[in-house]
This record gives sequence, structure tokens and C-alpha cells, in this order.
Amino acid sequence: MKGLFGILLIVLLASCSANEETVAETATQLTRQDLIGTWEQTSLTVTYNQTLGIDDSITVFAVDEANWLRVLSVPPVRTIFQGDSTFQHIFRDINEEVTDRQRGLWNLIGDTLILITPDATYTYDITVQDNGTSRFESILDWDGDGAEDDGFAATHRLISRRTGEM
Repeated sequence: MKGLFGILLIVLLASCSANEETVAETATQLTRQDLIGTWEQTSLTVTYNQTLGIDDSITVFAVDEANWLRVLSVPPVRTIFQGDSTFQHIFRDINEEVTDRQRGLWNLIGDTLILITPDATYTYDITVQDNGTSRFESILDWDGDGAEDDGFAATHRLISRRTGEM
């Protein structure tokens, strides 16, 4: 697994400068610079396909900023995108103490964000708004049933252009 992660790291870093020209030509004009900073999740919607294994059943789980703590009992996840193509997700408890960090590599190709961790690779369609928010959308295996058939949408708010340890 470490070998595969190393190969992905080399490919990701080698492609970063080549992709900057492609990104500049996209209709969204999204650039790597748009993402660098610290973001906090403000909403999450997951649409589960095949609820409890029942074909054609759909369940939607949604949480927004107003009810985040009440529903999830933890503060929103923070994500730091560094200029060196590394990122970290920071998980905190109710007392704001860091309970976990997930680290990895990120790249932007057009309006597709790629997050590579030692355990998995995730791709998201991403839009960044002028008001300092971003929206991530993807199809994932959120429910762990082995099928990538769950819709995922999350909104994040830029809380700082700082990228240091939080």
C-alpha cells in the first residue's frame, strides 16, 4: 500500500504544474489558489441508495450549520489545503480538542478535486463561490455497502487563508 501511495504522490506532484494551464482554461476559472486555506464544513447531504439493502429505496441524511452540533454532537470538520499539494481533515470533539487528523495529497483538474489518502482516493466536482463558500459533490460508498451509489454534497466556508497547524 505504501508503494502505491508513493507512486500516486509522484504522479500528483508531477502533474500539478502541467494542470495549472488546463485549469486556467476551464469555464469555471477555478484555480489551485482558490482552495488554499482553511475551510469548515457548513452542510452535508448524503442520499443513500438501497437503504437497508432494499432495491430502489432512497434515504436522505442532511445537516446544516444551524443544527450541526445537535445532530452530530461534534463541531464541523475543518480541511486545510496547503500550497504544496498536501491537505488535512481535522476532526474535533465538543470541547474543540483535535481527536483525529486525516492527511493526504490533493490536486485540482478543471473543476474536479482529487483527494488521495493512504486508504482511499476521492474525487469531487467542486465549485468555489465569490462569497467564500465551496461545494463538493460526488458519488461515494458512504454507507459502506460496497457500492459507490450514494450521493454526497457538502458546503464549506473559507475561515482563513492561513494554512498552518490548527
